[in-house]
Amino acid sequence: MWVHRLVALVKPGLMAEAVAHAKTAPPEEGVTYRMLRPVTGEDAGNKLIFEFSFEDPDAYFSWLGNPQPPDEWMKHWIELSQFRGLHELYEVEHSVEAEGKPGTWVDRRIRYVKDRRRGEMITLWRGVSALPVAGFSLRVLTPRTGERDGDILIIETTATSLVELEKAIGAFGSSPEGSAFVLQLHALEQCMATRELLRVVT
Repeated sequence: MWVHRLVALVKPGLMAEAVAHAKTAPPEEGVTYRMLRPVTGEDAGNKLIFEFSFEDPDAYFSWLGNPQPPDEWMKHWIELSQFRGLHELYEVEHSVEAEGKPGTWVDRRIRYVKDRRRGEMITLWRGVSALPVAGFSLRVLTPRTGERDGDILIIETTATSLVELEKAIGAFGSSPEGSAFVLQLHALEQCMATRELLRVVT
C-alpha cells in the first residue's frame, strides 16, 4: 500500500467551506482517501491534509501526471485555497487494522532513526499488535520523498478517545513486554520523536 499525502493551505476564514467542498470531490478508481485537520503545529488553523491510499503507484501517478483543464470543482477549490502545499509519498510497511471504524483521533510520530538501522526499527514495529482501545489502528510508513527519507519512520495510531489511547500506551509501556520494546526503540533513535495530533474530517 502507498500513501500520497497532500498538505494544503486554505485561505483564512474559509476552512469550513473548503472542507465541505473537498467532500464533494469525485473519487478516483482504485484510490481511497481520508481528510484530516491538524490540532497542533504551525499554520494548523489553515491546513487541510489529504491522504490518498492506493496499491498501484504506476497507475496512480500516470493519472496524477496527466492533468486536465480545470473543471468547476477545481475552479472553486482555487478560490478557497492558497493553491500551494506540500506533497509527500509514503509506503506502508506494517498496519494493524481497526476492529470496526478507525477512530477520528490520529497520533502521528515522526521518528528519526540511527544511520542504516531503519530496517531494524521496521522489524521492531511489525511485532506490535492492537491495543485494547476503541477505534485503534496502527500504520508504519517510510517516506519516499524528502531529504531525510532514509532515516525517518512515521508511526500513526488512531483511536476514538485520545485519553483512552494515552492510558493504553502508558499501560503497555509499563508492562514487561512494553518496557523491552521501549528500550529497543530508544536504542535505534537519534533523538526524540516529533509528534503531530490530527482529527479525521472524513
